[in-house]
Amino acid sequence: MMRLLALALLLPPGRCAVHRSPLDRSPGSDALLGQDDEVVKRVLPEGAAPGRSKRAVDAERARAALGADPAAEVTVWTAAGSHPMSNRSSSQWSATVVRIDTPHGPADLAVAALLDEHMVARVRIAGLPADKVPTDFLRRLGGFEYAAGSLEQPVSTLEAAQKKAAEGKDAEALLMRALLHVRSSMSQVTPANSVIVDRILKKERKPAEAEALSKIFEEMSRSSDALTFLRDDQRKRLRDLSGSHAASARAAAAAIRAGDWKRADDSLQAISTGCAGCHGQFARLFRPERAKRGIGDGYFRVGFDVLAEPGADPKLTDAIAAGVRRALVLLSNAK
Repeated sequence: MMRLLALALLLPPGRCAVHRSPLDRSPGSDALLGQDDEVVKRVLPEGAAPGRSKRAVDAERARAALGADPAAEVTVWTAAGSHPMSNRSSSQWSATVVRIDTPHGPADLAVAALLDEHMVARVRIAGLPADKVPTDFLRRLGGFEYAAGSLEQPVSTLEAAQKKAAEGKDAEALLMRALLHVRSSMSQVTPANSVIVDRILKKERKPAEAEALSKIFEEMSRSSDALTFLRDDQRKRLRDLSGSHAASARAAAAAIRAGDWKRADDSLQAISTGCAGCHGQFARLFRPERAKRGIGDGYFRVGFDVLAEPGADPKLTDAIAAGVRRALVLLSNAK
């Protein structure tokens, strides 16, 4: 079963692997709420002596991105250090803290970013009971690469694009629908895979997630013809790979239903092997096409560009994702 770990390759296009930082302690307690310096220590490089300053916020630009009036000023901590998902030996880290409303009350969200690399560095939260903290969700946000253009747009831009794609009949609408489907589908694959792996390890005859995975790949195969920015041979490869993955997912579902755990393992392994090659070939082609249509990563919508967390409270993860976006907008527009 150890080879199931290879399924970590089922990441959305361009997404880096999960980084487990030495700072990954139990994130937060009520005692930290409001003590910004303490929570910020959890997101900056180890051993850093950060600078701290109050900066004015470019209200017009921030308002355009957030769709609401931003804070007039923001406290920014800065430090230099390496990050495992950056190609640079040393990066400039910028961090701030925003207050968010959660189903469990207010909490302080510390967000560090490598702004000139358009990457979230780390995210931590203070003010929640320890058993309510979605630790894996916070960790996965580390290394998230966003498109500056999407961060600068209000979320309504994405919603309008989704509506146009859903209702339109012309080639551009079909292309946008396919791009949106591929992106949102890839955000569903990794969480579904995690549940399937758990089913196999626990020998639970519950095939629903594997069956859902097969439908995701079936729709991707059907959508491939609309991806007109790809060459004919590339569309065929994507269609064939997606169809093969759908068949493997159906085989995994049948094996789980029958309690044939080795066959289920083998079927998932087949998907894992194929996904690695697919992501390597297509990620660089999809990103610019999505970005120029205003549907690139950077809206921080769970289930679209942010991975859902199986078992986590969706209202909490939505609040955290929106808080990360707000923090990034403030940091990016701090003078």
